Amino acid sequence: MAAISTVSVRPSTASGSTSARSGYPDWVLLTKTARISGERNATTAACRTRDGQPVAVSFWLADPPNVSRFSIHCPGIEEEDFADPPPFVIAAEGAFVLFCITLDGSDHHFVYSARGNPTGKKNKPSLHILPDPKPTVEAFESQQFGILPLGGNEHYAVAFLDHRWDSRGNAWVYRAYVFSSETKAWKRSRDALLRLSESDRLLFDRHASSKQITVGASSLGWVDLLRGIILLSNIFDDERPVITYIPLPAEKVCITDKHGYPHYAPEYFCDVVCCDDLIKFVEVEFEDPGLPRCSGLGTNHGRYVSLFISSPAGRSTANRVWLIKSFDIPINCSNLCSVDHLQVSHRYGMSPCLGA
Repeated sequence: MAAISTVSVRPSTASGSTSARSGYPDWVLLTKTARISGERNATTAACRTRDGQPVAVSFWLADPPNVSRFSIHCPGIEEEDFADPPPFVIAAEGAFVLFCITLDGSDHHFVYSARGNPTGKKNKPSLHILPDPKPTVEAFESQQFGILPLGGNEHYAVAFLDHRWDSRGNAWVYRAYVFSSETKAWKRSRDALLRLSESDRLLFDRHASSKQITVGASSLGWVDLLRGIILLSNIFDDERPVITYIPLPAEKVCITDKHGYPHYAPEYFCDVVCCDDLIKFVEVEFEDPGLPRCSGLGTNHGRYVSLFISSPAGRSTANRVWLIKSFDIPINCSNLCSVDHLQVSHRYGMSPCLGA
C-alpha cells in the first residue's frame, strides 16, 4: 500500500461549536491529494479561476484515524486533462484549507473556508481564489505558504517569505508578503530582523521546508523535519518582522548519513505541531540497529514514541528548551495511541500524523 500524506484539519470550527453540535469530527486527517469527482455534499463550495473556469471542492470527512478526502470538480475538464501534479493541499489551519490546481500550465491557488464568508450566509462553506502578488514575486511560485486564522476563524492571512541578496551587507535579506482576506490585498513587510546564532545560521542556510505551522496568533513556522523550524514573528506589526530559528532536539532519531542526507523520508518517523502555546515534536522509532540515536544514547529496542515539548511559544528562542518524554508501545498496540494531548495514528502504509 502506498504511503498517504496528510494534514490535520478542524472542520468542527465551521459553526464555531463543538463537534457534537456541528455534526463534524473535532479534527480529521485529510489526504493532501484530491480526487476528481463531480459528487457534492454539504461541504461543497465553488468559485472561478482568474480565467473564468468554474471550480468546486467537496470534503468527505471520516473520524480519525480513518483518512478524510477531498475532491475537485471543474465542469468541462476531465480527470486526464488535469496537469501533473494533481490538485493538492499546501497548508491547513482551523477552518481553512489552502490548495493548488494546475490547469493549462498555470497554478491557481484557492482558500476554502468551512465557516464560510463572514459577509454572506452563516455556516455555508465558501471558496476564494488567492490572487498573485503584483508585481510578480518569484518566491510565490515556490508555494511555501502559511495560513493564519484571524478574528475567530472569520478571516485569514496567507504569508510567504521572499529573499534577495544585499551586496552591500554581503548577506541575504528576507521580507514577508502577507495577504489579508479582509483587505483582499498583499502587503510587503520591511526587511526582517534575523536573530540567529552561528550554529542556527548553518541550519538556516540548509533549511528545506516540508510543512508550515501556526504559532500563536501572529507567528508562522516553516518546518524542516530534519533540522528545525524557521519562526516568523510580528507578521502584522508595522515594525520589522523577526525571524528566529528553533533547532530540533539533538536527541532525535538519526536517519541521515554523514553528509546529512536522509536514509528515509522524515515524515515516516516524526511530525511537528503547535498547540496550547507549545511547539511539540514527536517521533516514532522501530527496532533497527542501523538507526542509532544522534546524541549517542544508543540503539533502542522495540517500538517507542518520544514526545519533545518546547517552552512556551511566546518565549525567545534563546531561552527555549526541549523537554523529552518517551513512551514504550507494545508491538501489538492498537491503531491509535494517545500521548498527552497529541494522538499518533499508527496504520499500515501511512506516515505518523498529529492532531492537537
